Amino acid sequence: MAWILANGAEVPDGLNVLHKCDNRPCCNPVHLVLGTQQDNIDDMYAKGRNRNPRGESCGKSVLTEKLVREIRDYRHKTGLGYKTIARHFGVGLGAVRFVVNRVTWRHVD
Repeated sequence: MAWILANGAEVPDGLNVLHKCDNRPCCNPVHLVLGTQQDNIDDMYAKGRNRNPRGESCGKSVLTEKLVREIRDYRHKTGLGYKTIARHFGVGLGAVRFVVNRVTWRHVD
């Protein structure tokens, strides 16, 4: 709305109003520019705001790096099936399968 009021025109189709100052609540028209979604994504990467949490830093994570290592080690030492390991550690079957096969938690040795 701030861009529209300052420029007296609607935002053209296919364009978005982007913040140059990276302060979302900011509505200073000097800090607002038009650009595509790709421009916005490129800006995000250029400014290092492409945080992609993984492992324990992911808010949905149930496992820890320590537990991932224990699960992999346990599977290697015992050869037990995923279902048995899942019960032993109190986690889901899919979680064990993905951890053991390094579909998830690939960054953990």
